Amino acid sequence: MNALRRKAVLLALLLAPSAGWAQATTIGDNGLNMGEGRLHPYVDAELDYDSAAGFFGPGNGSIGSLTGEWILHVRPGFRLEYPASWVNLSLNADLDRVQYLGLANPNAAEPSHWEGAANFESSFNQKGAVEFDLGDNFSYLQQTTDPVIGIGVLTLHNEAHASLPIHPGGGALSVTPGGSITLEQYSPIDNSQICTPPSPNDPNCNPVLLANFNFVDVQGNLAASWRFLPKTAVSIMGSYDARAYQNDPTNAAQLMHAGAGLTGLLTSKIAVTAKLGWAQEFAKATGTLTAHAELNYLVSDTSNMRIGYLRDLQSVPQFGVYADDRGYAELRFFLGGRLTLRAYGAYDALAYAGGTRSDQMVTIDAGPQYQFVRWLIAAAGYTFNYRNTNVTQSALVNYTRNVGYVRLTLTY
Repeated sequence: MNALRRKAVLLALLLAPSAGWAQATTIGDNGLNMGEGRLHPYVDAELDYDSAAGFFGPGNGSIGSLTGEWILHVRPGFRLEYPASWVNLSLNADLDRVQYLGLANPNAAEPSHWEGAANFESSFNQKGAVEFDLGDNFSYLQQTTDPVIGIGVLTLHNEAHASLPIHPGGGALSVTPGGSITLEQYSPIDNSQICTPPSPNDPNCNPVLLANFNFVDVQGNLAASWRFLPKTAVSIMGSYDARAYQNDPTNAAQLMHAGAGLTGLLTSKIAVTAKLGWAQEFAKATGTLTAHAELNYLVSDTSNMRIGYLRDLQSVPQFGVYADDRGYAELRFFLGGRLTLRAYGAYDALAYAGGTRSDQMVTIDAGPQYQFVRWLIAAAGYTFNYRNTNVTQSALVNYTRNVGYVRLTLTY
């Protein structure tokens, strides 16, 4: 592979997300013709064993214990790709039936439920000096970006975002103002009391008080970058978040980020990211240095290894803000045009405002994915999560979780 192609591949891997499976395979000419785009219906069938599936008691209002269970996911959905000359659109949406099979615990069938997600992105006038990007990410899942929320909680999340990239001349200079509005609401999978001993005044333990965590977050941001070499750029960025909670005005957050950094290639096989900044939360007068350092090594034209460190300050319910020190590593290999292998590991040390609570989190995610034909992909994997906090013994936020899964995806 020539040096120019290797640099392009490495830059693409550098900008790829560092968590979650990235579909390395292509659908080709499958799908329904939609003018200049294509519509791809699909269905996932996934079987999981989750060692910490939920708190399954004999009935609502009773104290359940954290136990494992077999879970079946049937997830129909579609993906729309519309790369037209004047606009680039993409939409991915699915509906997920989460069925607790009751094989390990007969009380587990009660919280079976529906989940779903939809992601929309659009770019207008990409080749012009002024571009307009608009998108929305919606999900209703058993997951959240807020670490104070533990097991047994459903999260309704919606983020609408827009930006106006301005890249005059040849595009070496880019200035991008933007903003977003995020809504997140929480509800228990069932109404079981999930703390032992019961703590009715703690929102983590009392499902009725979960509404205290519901929030609206409004963010404005501005970023500028200058590509002074073909594959190397310096950037400055800033953002301001205003977050308000539905029933908890004392922990509303006013959070500012500012920083600068460099992203680019050291050699044809090695890329680096180095960023440094400051985050300040004004309501609680909490500030800290922020940083991101990453080394990315291109093993081949389709495989890479990365290792990095991230320090950040983020808003969170109940405490206002928390600082996160994360170390992470990832391996990605795409072999023979069909087989994808991936392993990701991270350690997070969290410190919350007020200095009374600190958490530790360990995450491991690994497994293969194989494309038999254009329309059939099989995957298997294992995820490990460890969480520990110093302020409570509740299994809601202190647990070790092992999940194994197999999945088949049929795509037209």
